Amino acid sequence: MADFCSAVDSWIMRLWTVRFRRLAEGPNPAEEAALEREFMYGRMMAYVYWITISGICFLGTVKPF
Repeated sequence: MADFCSAVDSWIMRLWTVRFRRLAEGPNPAEEAALEREFMYGRMMAYVYWITISGICFLGTVKPF
């Protein structure tokens, strides 16, 4: 899971550097919309990652199995 999330994070971050360079040249509604989508996707991936880690920590603490 960690490898998948780090791969997704680096994929998103690489796209962000390209998009921010294009936005530095001037306003671009298409780039802004794409960046907003990627922010939302990254945020959702972070929530899934945090919830998964929290669940594993909880199960490790209570040891129900």
